[in-house]
Amino acid sequence: QGVSSAAQMCIRDRLNTENVLTRNSDLLVARYAHKMIEISGQIIYALGGIVGSFYGTKYSNHCEKYDRAFDRWVESAPLYESKGYMNACSFIDRYIYVFGGFIDDALTVSSPIVEFLDTMIERDGWKLVKFEDTNKKWIPFSQGCAVQLNRNLLLSLIHISEPTRPERISYAVFCLKKK
Repeated sequence: QGVSSAAQMCIRDRLNTENVLTRNSDLLVARYAHKMIEISGQIIYALGGIVGSFYGTKYSNHCEKYDRAFDRWVESAPLYESKGYMNACSFIDRYIYVFGGFIDDALTVSSPIVEFLDTMIERDGWKLVKFEDTNKKWIPFSQGCAVQLNRNLLLSLIHISEPTRPERISYAVFCLKKK
């Protein structure tokens, strides 16, 4: 019982003339609705998601990382908040940013936070991003995409719930600038 073993399997595509998929070491924790981020072409992080059996699922803050050189997964600093279906982006091959995500089983409550991990000093754990404009109400968000535009700017296109519109769902674009 639990999440299918396929959700725990790590498969890579060997880029050669044969186009062969090779199974690597399995994740430590089977999960789905998680994000995976690559850092420096060598390390892959598996972040949060849903763990457990179909009827006993729960959101997790569990993180682990895979080192391609050793074909091994190891525990990593847990997310600040348990969640799934979040957005994630690497930044200058050092930082990982996680945006929003669902925090309830009904997929109706989204996280209003943005958190980041400095992979060079991982022992310090995940930190919250502070926003300059504290007068505006921050709207929780979930699902979408995030991408690094250049060495100074992250752009995230986010699917959010917007209470000021007649439609339940709308879209927003916002940028994070690294100081």
